Amino acid sequence: MEVVPSPSASLLASESLIVAGDSTTLTWSSENASSCEAFGDWSGDLAASGSADTGPLLEDASFGVICSGLLDRAYASVDVQVDRAAKAHWMFDEGAGDVLADANGVSDGQISGAVWGQGASGGALDFNGDADHVALNYTTPLDVDGSAITIAAWILPRDRSLGRDATIIARPNALGDSHLYGLLARDGKLIFRLDGADMTSEATLALGQWQHVIVVYNGAVKRIFVNGVAEATLQEKTDAIDSNAEGAAIGGDADGGSGFNGLIDEVLLFHDAIGADQAQRLYAASVPPLIPPVFEDVSVAAGLSGPDSGSQGAAFADADADGLTDLYLTVGSDPVEAVLQDRFFHNHGGAFVEEALARAIEDADGGSYGAVWADLDNDGDYDLVNASAYTDLGEAGGVAANNNVYQNDGTGSFADITAGDVADIANARRSRGVTAHDADGDHDLDLLSIPLAADAGSNEAYLNDGAMNFSANPNAVLGTTPASRGLIDTDFDGDRDVDIIAANSPGAFAIFRNDGGGTFVSVAPADLGIQDDAGDGISAADVDVDDDLDLLLVSDGSAHLYLRQPSGQYLKQQSFQGRDGYMGGFADIDNDGDEDLIFAGDSVVYLNDGGGAFRPGPSIPMAGISDPRAIAFGDIDNDGDLDFVVTDDGGESRLIRNDLAQGNWLKVDLRSPQGQAGAFGARVLVYPEAGTAGPPIAIRESRGNHGYLAQDDPVLHFGLGSVDVVDVVVRFADGSETTLAGVAANQVLLVRP
Repeated sequence: MEVVPSPSASLLASESLIVAGDSTTLTWSSENASSCEAFGDWSGDLAASGSADTGPLLEDASFGVICSGLLDRAYASVDVQVDRAAKAHWMFDEGAGDVLADANGVSDGQISGAVWGQGASGGALDFNGDADHVALNYTTPLDVDGSAITIAAWILPRDRSLGRDATIIARPNALGDSHLYGLLARDGKLIFRLDGADMTSEATLALGQWQHVIVVYNGAVKRIFVNGVAEATLQEKTDAIDSNAEGAAIGGDADGGSGFNGLIDEVLLFHDAIGADQAQRLYAASVPPLIPPVFEDVSVAAGLSGPDSGSQGAAFADADADGLTDLYLTVGSDPVEAVLQDRFFHNHGGAFVEEALARAIEDADGGSYGAVWADLDNDGDYDLVNASAYTDLGEAGGVAANNNVYQNDGTGSFADITAGDVADIANARRSRGVTAHDADGDHDLDLLSIPLAADAGSNEAYLNDGAMNFSANPNAVLGTTPASRGLIDTDFDGDRDVDIIAANSPGAFAIFRNDGGGTFVSVAPADLGIQDDAGDGISAADVDVDDDLDLLLVSDGSAHLYLRQPSGQYLKQQSFQGRDGYMGGFADIDNDGDEDLIFAGDSVVYLNDGGGAFRPGPSIPMAGISDPRAIAFGDIDNDGDLDFVVTDDGGESRLIRNDLAQGNWLKVDLRSPQGQAGAFGARVLVYPEAGTAGPPIAIRESRGNHGYLAQDDPVLHFGLGSVDVVDVVVRFADGSETTLAGVAANQVLLVRP
């Protein structure tokens, strides 16, 4: 029996992306076919192979062939994308001079005041927000001939343009009291103006970051695209766009008052409505290259060696007031196998020397878990609380040990005062997490520690009289609610007192809401809309910069990010599976203003898109870590970016240096009105200069512990991108507020009310 071969077909376009009005050549071929037939956006009978010109194309088109054999048919197709052609294209690549050239050679502009800078792609012009502008004299490309228009631009704003129009590109009407068309910014939003009618973007523009913005009108519908994605749509009929003899302007106008404060690059004007595909292509064609953080494992080089027995807790703070953050690592082993000494690493300018015994931090016992630096006597330096679990082997291995309080003499030397004024703390329990917080609103720091899982429900809560005399906190909720892993002191409900959230396994995690004056109420997570467990650690940050704190819950390798809503409920934003460590930590790793995310022991940074959504970013050298637990952040070399340590319960901890080479920054070193170093419970908001009436660039909360047994450097870090002057607002826990205006970037700001 003779086998009849099946036919095959292929179809190719010489160019699959063309400009409207151009054509492309289609070439097809077949095997085991006698003839072909065209379908799609062409038709007719075809030979078994050949080529043909499409003729001018004005829209995206799809072409196909059907090639017939004796018993069967074969199909092939190709899509041709058609981009609209810009009538004017200002590329901003001159880099010098006072003329901004139109790549089409028609609508050149005269530069007034604006200076050349680095753009999203090539050069850009930097406008001062006042009278800087580019004047575009009247030419026919500025006349939009019909009822369709597209404007595209790269922009990097430095302020929110509060209460005023900031011109990106606009053309006035004949009366000069509005615009025929315009792409503007106002109150932190993008404005698309046609014949005086405005459409406003939904999202707030990010300060100090390049964003690609496009506005489109097709005769019936207005659309706004940000970074290639359709952001807003408005069904709104507008009459044919008028024509006049007026010119246009980029970046502002000669009269001032409508100037754009920031950089502008790659402006295009179309007399057509481009589609979503072309919007994405315009964005992708000139995405500015990101300079990712570059990480180096400096554990050995910086002197962070040992112990092999492993660490769980990590806490940064400047213990000796020399302007360099120091590091405390707890040392533990379960089961208890040796007498272990916790380790204090003194920072000598990015290199660390272990000096625990030399500074009288003598915590040699069967193992410790958590620790917290805290100014317990409001004298302006950081004291230390160590949460011990077991006594030494000379007694019985695994017997509960008391926690220890070490008082700082102001030079970074310590005295163990546990058995003296703080004798209550000498009660021996197997402690895991510990933090310092103002439980009763008397402006000094109280203490809370939670035990190992086997002892869940026997928390230790103590009240401080201000002189480091501690007594048991009688609040039963704090004392008996089961909690057994990491804990965080945070004002999750924004009422200016400090709450506690503590992980627990097994069982539900604990939310202790402070209702003022030291009265704590237990809140079920489900009552706040939270449906996931937190068996290991809980972290908080304002990841979407809306002045409330969002939560990250970590349990058994899974993590869930919940965003706080205006109603006080939480809505799940994103989940992470298969993650390492017992916690994730938030920090602005790339100095762009929003807080990024790193899981302890993970080999990748999750970068924040500015709205609280995270995507994988640069890699981290973390090979060989065996049992990661905590991650804590601090700028160990004072270069303005955040470094971090990851503890390993199965071996040596890792110190990772961030060698970022971009972005302005600010560090804020707080003292409370009562003199407390760190001013725990304070919230700091950083705004564009003269912009406190609008949204902030970033928000941070000062606290003791977070996640799983981790403490970041209490000196708060803010990435600022290209913003170089800011206003800073500090809301202290006692209800007072301090505002500092016109603060220059790239410094440590001391706030001493």
